[in-house]
Amino acid sequence: MIDLDRGAMLATFGNQRWRLDNLYWIIDKQGRRIKFRMNWAQRELFEQLHCNNLILKVRQLGLSTLVNLLQLDTALFVPNTACGVIAHNDDSAKELFARNVKFPYENLPAAVRRAVPAVTDSIHRYRFANGSSIRVATSLRSGTIHFLHISEFGKICAQFPPRAKEVVTGSLETVAPGNLVVIESTAEGNEGYFYDYTQRAKALAEAKKTPGVADYRFFFFPWWKEPTYSLADPQPINDALRRYFTQLEAEIGRPLGEPQRNWYAAKREKLQEDCFREYPSTPDEAFKVATEGAYYSAQLAQARKDGRICAVPPDPRAPINTFWDIGIDDFTAIWVHQQVGTAHHFIGYHEGSGEPLQHYWNLLKERHLKPGFAFGTHYLPHDAAKRDPKDGKTYADEAEKLGMRPIRVVPATDLLKGIQATRDGIAISRFDEVACAEGIKRLSKYRRAWNERLGCFQSHPLHDDNSHGADAFRQWAQGFARQDERRGARDSADIPTAAGWT
Repeated sequence: MIDLDRGAMLATFGNQRWRLDNLYWIIDKQGRRIKFRMNWAQRELFEQLHCNNLILKVRQLGLSTLVNLLQLDTALFVPNTACGVIAHNDDSAKELFARNVKFPYENLPAAVRRAVPAVTDSIHRYRFANGSSIRVATSLRSGTIHFLHISEFGKICAQFPPRAKEVVTGSLETVAPGNLVVIESTAEGNEGYFYDYTQRAKALAEAKKTPGVADYRFFFFPWWKEPTYSLADPQPINDALRRYFTQLEAEIGRPLGEPQRNWYAAKREKLQEDCFREYPSTPDEAFKVATEGAYYSAQLAQARKDGRICAVPPDPRAPINTFWDIGIDDFTAIWVHQQVGTAHHFIGYHEGSGEPLQHYWNLLKERHLKPGFAFGTHYLPHDAAKRDPKDGKTYADEAEKLGMRPIRVVPATDLLKGIQATRDGIAISRFDEVACAEGIKRLSKYRRAWNERLGCFQSHPLHDDNSHGADAFRQWAQGFARQDERRGARDSADIPTAAGWT
């Protein structure tokens, strides 16, 4: 049995690069226990690390693994070092810790573990006898952090804007200038902190300027540089994809081999337009879908710039209106709205699946019908007036029976005109950034369907989980905002009351 003190450990394993390629064991993509060896992307990141680093990711290159091993190694060999990892949700945080920190530490040589034992060991944290620590969470605000890793920051920005703000104003502020920060993510829309940080870091790199202490060094590792991203089996490659490869080769200044083309064609067939985000060929392409395919990206980006996605407290002076997209076997989505003077405030968003109408009505009353508040009108989509062939009743009949009054059914209209009305509506709306976070995500991800054969977007929307929240918001744009423009004209004609259905 060999025992090492810190001095002997440093003398034996003094070179960090050697340690990374020789000391640590990980679980690979196939679930096998293997000795960690840096691949080309990991080595490039390691050799070019700056104090602040931003990585626009291509999937499955092991960059998170390297960063977490660097944190573990630093904590073990540099006393009194505090390392932190931020993930987009708690499950991901625990998974990162178990896979990239706990497993490598538990598989170190016993002499190393005896020299630096873990005195605190949990699913979120290690504290070592040398005074160093490493912990994972969805936000880290307290204390001082010497090495911070923010995983999937684009996802945090897109799905949890308040948490993204907390990361920027809280977590990043715990890292003193000159210490290490690594932010890595796939692209998730063309707005928010990650997008803005990426554009600034990319511009600095393109200008060939050396990043300062306050700047981020930009890293991008394209799929076509990864040797394992190749496929021997021939794949069908249509004219649109051939043109794509020709343009890409001209842009990157190198040819693509047939195995590379086969691999990308197979991924593109499976992921369709999401391939741009998951396996981008260029940094700009990573954000391409959000820019070209999303219906409301420009309007939401402008709302953020204008400060209209913010704290929007409910106002007891204004009635509370609801706008619905109903689902029996799929999503029901509900936007909660108040008109305060001429301003349109969205103070809540709710969605669910497989629940009866009573569930949603109870939820609305519980969340929004506080003392001093009153409901206004409930706007249902046109199919709420369809009668069930079994009992002749409609969804609106059931809603009215539960006490939802008054009800208006928004008639079906031209979809593209409705989308344009929604764009116009977003431009005059304010959204509570916490209560409407999920709904804002739905609006931001609502996009045109992708035609893989032609390699272009189609004129109609993609029907997916985001459609329901977007359709519910469209009920407001079509049934309320337009009604507001022509007050009285629709009340008796275009939008029937519950008593006026036929």
